[in-house]
Amino acid sequence: MENNNTQAFLSYDKLNIGPHKVHKSKKEHKLAIFELSKGIADLLQENNCYVFQKIYDDLEKMCDRFR
Repeated sequence: MENNNTQAFLSYDKLNIGPHKVHKSKKEHKLAIFELSKGIADLLQENNCYVFQKIYDDLEKMCDRFR
């Protein structure tokens, strides 16, 4: 499970954007929020909460809009 946790948040970690990065744009922060949310939905989905598949898919679409 630990390996899955790091995989779920890999795209968020690659952004290197956190709440303290005030020099990043609003668009970059929004993308970071969507990537983080997508990772959470992915973990919940893996824990037999298949309801989160649609949420994950929707968040992926939002991330694509901000990339």
